[in-house]
Amino acid sequence: MAVDGSGNVYITDSENNRVLKETLFAGSYSESVIGNGLTDPLGVAVDGNGNVYIADTINNRVLLETLSAGNYTQSIISSNLNMPFGVTVDANNSVYIADYANNRVLKETPSVTGYSESIISGLRLPVGTAVDGGGNVFVAEEYYNDVWKLDFADAPSLSFASTSVGLTSPDSPQTVTIENVGNAALTFPILSTGNNPNISSNFALNSSGASACPLVSAGSTAAGSLAAGASCQLPISFTPAVAGALTGSLTLTDSNLNAATPGYATQTITLSGTGTQGTPAVSWTAPAAITYGTALSAAQLNATSTVAGTFTYSPAAGTVLTAGTQTLTVTFTPTDTTDYATATATVMLTVNQATPIITWANPADFSSGTPLTATQLDASANVPGVFAYSPAAGTVLSSGTQTLTATFTPTDTTDYTSATATATLAVD
Repeated sequence: MAVDGSGNVYITDSENNRVLKETLFAGSYSESVIGNGLTDPLGVAVDGNGNVYIADTINNRVLLETLSAGNYTQSIISSNLNMPFGVTVDANNSVYIADYANNRVLKETPSVTGYSESIISGLRLPVGTAVDGGGNVFVAEEYYNDVWKLDFADAPSLSFASTSVGLTSPDSPQTVTIENVGNAALTFPILSTGNNPNISSNFALNSSGASACPLVSAGSTAAGSLAAGASCQLPISFTPAVAGALTGSLTLTDSNLNAATPGYATQTITLSGTGTQGTPAVSWTAPAAITYGTALSAAQLNATSTVAGTFTYSPAAGTVLTAGTQTLTVTFTPTDTTDYATATATVMLTVNQATPIITWANPADFSSGTPLTATQLDASANVPGVFAYSPAAGTVLSSGTQTLTATFTPTDTTDYTSATATATLAVD
């Protein structure tokens, strides 16, 4: 049964397949029947406008009997049910259904096109529902012989996964939904300092989304507002700035339950998470290739980090590397060893072979018929190796200007390339 604000009583006369309305007038009641086509109705509720909601149990549906000019017009709220037992309506005309044989409690939220349905709990054989002024739902569960409170009014507590300093936790954001279950707009006032909602350090609120709750700063020109029956979201993330167990809160100040200035209501969401040692980001671009013989310097050993600390390189500055592809390693030790761990990075450096320097002056002129000797074939190099000449020693050149070629093969063929040089010889 249900009772409206005028004292009228509504009764599910299930065995007679009807719902009765007992209308109070001058201290007595007159009886009438509401609805038609009912089979074993077991739940009834009434809203502030006198509209009646009926759990038509055997027909697996919930009906709305809309009151107008003393008459009722019947429509179906939901037929996707299996033996609905209890039905309740809140101040915003959202309907709660104990969908008995489907082991669930449904919420039917009014929309432009009818109702949008959501499952608010999965319980075993729910038989009755009720809702309080704060939007909390109470459910009688037959299977376990108990009564549950589905707490939608009290702010939740959020716990985030352990996360390295400077990073955002993998379970971020966690979203809390704010719903205005009243019949007037919910106001978010401008505070004298800070933001509303206000959130602690190490945690962040994303207020840029289309469905995000209004964010009002101390410099705002107008308070925030959430219309009756509307909802908004608070997406909260955890990004620890320091290591250790961290706690905080998000505090929302509003006009809940008609609270007004200066005694506005507050709801506090408790936040917690653990910051672990972070791994500093080390940036190090692969250096340009160098030539063998070039000592390592700051031109190659130039890693940077986003946090303060010192760099240790291997090989160290001043080292001359052999030709080829070499690996350079840096170990970064942060100044703040509490919040940050040591980090390493590597880059590859190409060391090109050097070209030997050949010194060879043009030989003095000499007469034809004279064979070439070391006097003419006297090139030298700045590194050990052997020369091969063309023409070779002992060759007798014809008269004229002749070109002599020296090919140098270094002893160290890893770090040096072969080289050639030429000289001009005038033969009389």
